[in-house]
Amino acid sequence: MLCLSFVAQAQTESAIHWTTGLGFKQLMEKAKQENKYVFMDCETTWCVFCKKMDAETYPDKAVGDFFNDKFISVKVQFDQTDKDSAEVKSWYEDAKSISKQYILDRYPTYLVFSPQGEVVHMATGFKTPAQFLEFGKEAIQPGKTYDNPVAKYNKLIEGYKAGERKYDQFLFMQQMADKLQDNDIRKKITRDHADYLATLPREKRYTVEILRLWQNHRFNPKHPIFGFYRDDADIIDKVMDFPGFARSSLDDSVHFIKVDPFFEEQTKLNPNGTEADWPKLEKTLTETYGDKIAQRNLLNARGEWCAMHGDSNGAAKYSLIWLNQYQPDVKSWCNPINATGWHAFLGCTDQKSLKECAQWMEKVVAANPERTDFMDTYASLLYKTGQREKAIEAETQAVARTVPGGFGDFAPTLELMKKNQPIYADYGTNWEGTESSGVNWDGFVFERAVFVKTEDKKPFAGVTVTNKRTNESKTTTEKGKTTINVMLGDVLVVTNAGFASQELKVGKNCRGMLAVLKPGN
Repeated sequence: MLCLSFVAQAQTESAIHWTTGLGFKQLMEKAKQENKYVFMDCETTWCVFCKKMDAETYPDKAVGDFFNDKFISVKVQFDQTDKDSAEVKSWYEDAKSISKQYILDRYPTYLVFSPQGEVVHMATGFKTPAQFLEFGKEAIQPGKTYDNPVAKYNKLIEGYKAGERKYDQFLFMQQMADKLQDNDIRKKITRDHADYLATLPREKRYTVEILRLWQNHRFNPKHPIFGFYRDDADIIDKVMDFPGFARSSLDDSVHFIKVDPFFEEQTKLNPNGTEADWPKLEKTLTETYGDKIAQRNLLNARGEWCAMHGDSNGAAKYSLIWLNQYQPDVKSWCNPINATGWHAFLGCTDQKSLKECAQWMEKVVAANPERTDFMDTYASLLYKTGQREKAIEAETQAVARTVPGGFGDFAPTLELMKKNQPIYADYGTNWEGTESSGVNWDGFVFERAVFVKTEDKKPFAGVTVTNKRTNESKTTTEKGKTTINVMLGDVLVVTNAGFASQELKVGKNCRGMLAVLKPGN
């Protein structure tokens, strides 16, 4: 039996009369008896546009009059929270069934059932009262039907298993298998589709839709799609209008199949180590993919390993070697280059690497002038390398180009630059060893996170952290964390009854400070 969960909420503001207390079977029986359609508002507790519908569309009198006359209306909750009632919890499995049957992956989703219990209409997203009325009127048009893609998929799969090969439907079948998480079938169809495409001329194999779909999956070097990325890179990049797209997709597969397992192995062999057996990885990659692909992915792996182990200088070093060697298109690769620059700003203290990152970001900003977040990264790198006037000029442009709902508010950062004070201290920026930047710490107050653990590395709650200069005290949470206002050079005293106290001196590395308390007086 299929039952549905209704969102319990005040109905006083809604002009629609929401039905509660009935299961799906009862609703369908009621709809059949009254010869009415069922309107189902599929929502979640976190959905912003669901709340917008409640506030702006459902209270509309014309909407209420129409839907109350033509429909039995119900609200259905499709997520799960700790605050759900017993009634809502009893309907969890049925909500999952509806979600899978109609592939509900956007909210709100609106389903309309005929009096005979068949879905005849479906839509998603916020709708104004006028748009929603149009949706309702369209749903009850005589002869209105809904072509359920799941039903179409099931029929195609039935034929596929019987030996039918409708290649013009393979893309749809792969997409549906993805959504339904039918992984075994998806792998078989993808392989058959690739084998078919291999029989076509290179120029006719690819579409944006196909390549986007493949991008979500990883392929071993013997799979034909891996060969497409390797051998037809120029055509694929042209189809996607993205220089380096094929290389990136290929490298994602290499990372997933070879690099990730290597990281797991090395972490188990040496949990506290900061180095890995790079000759072993190089040998594995070279034997599997050849030297060209191996060297490119080895650089990627070394940079990622450094980042995983808190070595920001090493991460910047290997990322820059990769950028300088492979010279990616700064328009297409703007986000990865920006990520390299931003993380270098936060953690790297090597001036040469910081300046190189700034040079790359200068190119990225020129190619993407609308991206104020890129301009901010560029300005931050300039600032950390002591190029204060250029940094202020760049950050001023970032502030001037900022639009409501854009990439951030950079005015506070600009003001700190003008005062010659540290920027992004609350992000954990490491300023150690960057005295040449000329940043003035005098009188600068910032928030420092403090983590306290026991000797067996478990979070220590209820520990007192006191700033000796200000006498401000904070207590750690269940996660062993607290934050406290500090200035450069302050001493924090970490104390707890029955344990030896510990003192932490505040330096220019603004990342969280760790105290490990040991039993004592």
